[in-house]
Amino acid sequence: MGKNGHVGATLKKVNNPYRAEMLREHRRKLPKGQYRHVGYQTRQVFDIDIARAVTEYQAEVVADEKGHRIVAPFPEGVTQAAQYEEGVKAHAVYLSQFQLRPYNRIQDYFADQFMIYKNRMNLQILIKFMQRLIKGSKKKIFLILDNLKVHHRYKVQAWLENHEAEIRVFFLPSYTPEVNPDEYLNCDLKSGVHSDLPARDKNQLCQKALSHLRKLQKLPHRVMKYFKHPKIAYAA
Repeated sequence: MGKNGHVGATLKKVNNPYRAEMLREHRRKLPKGQYRHVGYQTRQVFDIDIARAVTEYQAEVVADEKGHRIVAPFPEGVTQAAQYEEGVKAHAVYLSQFQLRPYNRIQDYFADQFMIYKNRMNLQILIKFMQRLIKGSKKKIFLILDNLKVHHRYKVQAWLENHEAEIRVFFLPSYTPEVNPDEYLNCDLKSGVHSDLPARDKNQLCQKALSHLRKLQKLPHRVMKYFKHPKIAYAA
C-alpha cells in the first residue's frame, strides 16, 4: 500500500532471478530426531544497479519423523515474498524527496532502467532506448551510433529533431568497426560470457551477460581503458 494520496505498488516474484542463494538448515542445531529434506520456501529481494537483479533466498524446509516442519532462517531484513533491497528503498526516498518524483512514478523509473530485447533492433526499441538516456539527465547526451538502417529512419530523425536540446547523435563512418567503442565492450563481454561453465540455453546466456555487465559497472577504470586505444580515444 502507498501513503495517503499516492498509488501503492506490490512487487511480484520473477521466474528467473538473477541469482539464487541456498539457505541450509543446520541439522546439529535442531532437536534430536531424523530429518529429511522436503523442499524450500523462497523470498526474493530486488536490487537496482542499472539493470534489475533479483536474488532469491531458498530456505530449506525439513521435516521430522512426525511430519513437523522446520524452515531455515532467512537473512535479517528479508521478511516478504518479494521486496526491494535496502539500497533501492533509499534511492526511492532520494528520488521522491530531492528530485520531487511522485511515489507512483518511482516504480516506472526503476522499470525504465532495464532493457533487454531478443528480436531485431527496430525504431521503437531505439527511440525507447534514447528516451531512457535523456530521462532525468541534467546534461545533454551525446550518442555514437553505427550506420544500421534503422538508425537513419525518418521517425528516428524526427524524434531527434524534437529533442535536439537533450540529445545529439554522431554517426560513425561506414565499415569502421575499429572506431566503434561498442566493439571493445563486446570483446570484453564475450570473454566474460565464455569464461567458466558454458551457458546451456538462452536464459543462462542472458544471465551470464547481465552478470558480466553488472561487474563492469563496478569497474569504471576498466571501461575507461577501452578509450586509451588510439582508434576510440576521440570519444573519451
